[in-house]
Amino acid sequence: MFLHVAPGGTDAAGCGTEEAPCSTVAAAVSAATPGTAVRIHAGTYEPEQISDVAGTAEAPIWIGGAPGEERPVFAGGTPILHFSRLRHVVVHDLEIAHIAPSGEDIPAFIVDDGEVYADPTATQFVAVERVSVRDVDTYNAAAVRLAGVHDFWLLDSEIVALDTSDGLEIIGSHRGVVAGNAVNGTSGAAVVLGGGSSDVEIRNNRIFDTIGGYGVRLGTIVSPEEFRPPLVPGVDNIEVQDVRVLGNLIVAPGVGVSFNGCVGCLVANNTIVFPNHSLLSYFRGMADELGGYVFRTTEDNRFVNNITYYRRSDVGAVEFIPSSTPFPTLMTNSLQTNLWYAVDDPKASSPVGSPLTEEGSIAGIDPGFVDVAGGDVHLKPDSPAVSSGTPLAALSTDLDGACFDDPPSRGALQ
Repeated sequence: MFLHVAPGGTDAAGCGTEEAPCSTVAAAVSAATPGTAVRIHAGTYEPEQISDVAGTAEAPIWIGGAPGEERPVFAGGTPILHFSRLRHVVVHDLEIAHIAPSGEDIPAFIVDDGEVYADPTATQFVAVERVSVRDVDTYNAAAVRLAGVHDFWLLDSEIVALDTSDGLEIIGSHRGVVAGNAVNGTSGAAVVLGGGSSDVEIRNNRIFDTIGGYGVRLGTIVSPEEFRPPLVPGVDNIEVQDVRVLGNLIVAPGVGVSFNGCVGCLVANNTIVFPNHSLLSYFRGMADELGGYVFRTTEDNRFVNNITYYRRSDVGAVEFIPSSTPFPTLMTNSLQTNLWYAVDDPKASSPVGSPLTEEGSIAGIDPGFVDVAGGDVHLKPDSPAVSSGTPLAALSTDLDGACFDDPPSRGALQ
């Protein structure tokens, strides 16, 4: 079944046919059953809040632009689109554009569980594909927020031209894939995870210009009630666990990757170009009590097969915590077979200020990008990074979608 939405429609009873389309997505969705496609025709729409939409595994509900037409544009106040309590839903081919009055701090695009914190099925099996979030000013909020989402995919989308604290914020969400997206223009982190999130893969994304912030931040402070699953008194809770950051291109961040309360995370085969503050950041996370709860410190994380290409004049030492005092679990984190190259001072390419030793590093040898000034970070055939990395079962495809060799090259491109 198809239900139609168009700028000239009305939300009268029975709307949704091509001849009598609805004017809002909420009106069309209210009549949707499993297998329905809600087709939103080209035009500009007001902000909407849509909740309690349920398809099935065999027949999901599709909500998105009409085939062969320009993407519909949602614009206006924050949030522009807010989806809550979705199950087996695909949101696709939309554009979200918004310039908020100064002082607003609400994400432009939200998918969440409606604050049903203890129910892991409240929002589950949700795919967001080919959605553009652009020209967004949300002050101190992320442009896009996924909160309490289980079994999710964010694919082939863009979060760009931003004036926001973060690009994509993932809070209390589990079993997800974020792949093939572009993120740029944030002042905080392009991608940040926290609130108990686990088993999330950040793969093959292009992250640009985080203006002194983080490319990917693994851990962030949120209020105790935002954790999913809910925090438990008297045990060591975990902020972020088993997140895999694989095959991303991260250009001009303050810090490429920050470990900040994550446990058992893997950062591998990324290409980080021209970080302008520090090479890596390790903070203890929310280890001190927060609201009566305690948390494990940053531990058992791996940084493997990455290429970091930078100017020594732009960066300082590796960060740990503001006091530079190592925390008890710091030495459980590991570095392996990374390539470090300071283009302006090759002899000073190795990270400084780190107590962590590294196996198999290459430092001070040009990785041999095809044309770094032109943005082409493919490897030349004689690059020292080619086929010199550590084999990892977690690797699948590189930034171009090609399978990694065995052994893999270092960096995001095979």
